Amino acid sequence: LMFCLFFCGPGMAAAGTDAYLDLADQLYNGGLKGVKRLAVLPFAAVESSATSKDSEMVAGRVYAALASRRKFKLADEVKTAAFMAGTSFRPEKGLEGGLGERLADDLDADGAVTGLFSDLGDNKLELKAVILRTSDGSAARSAKVVIVRDWAGAPVSAALEVAPGLRAEMRALARQ
Repeated sequence: LMFCLFFCGPGMAAAGTDAYLDLADQLYNGGLKGVKRLAVLPFAAVESSATSKDSEMVAGRVYAALASRRKFKLADEVKTAAFMAGTSFRPEKGLEGGLGERLADDLDADGAVTGLFSDLGDNKLELKAVILRTSDGSAARSAKVVIVRDWAGAPVSAALEVAPGLRAEMRALARQ
């Protein structure tokens, strides 16, 4: 029931750099009663082929987008990471096992952002995010966007898509 909101969220935004900002706007969408301070938790891949680098990049960019919009107060990223290192958190399980209460007590968070991403091919990922209330673990709001996997460690084709002139430049260097 909690994930119905998560999987049935608003339509996807266009892929690209603004997708994270679109996600932040969808998650805020006029505010949430009782949710003022968020902890950004890890995101996970639906497929097992994703790396921890993918998860770190997605969570970091979601944090940056939420911070840039200044609609929510955010728990410190470093403190959140240290806190989460001591848990066996899995986004698809929500805030089970008293995790919500501990987030509220230790990080003063009344909401947590997490989610899942799946590979769409062509270096695009569908990102589904959800805000969970720390008081009861219920889904307060969800959003879905398509993002481009353009960070280091992405397949070579991603780098070539991000910088189309790179291929010609590399060929010229190889000829020297």
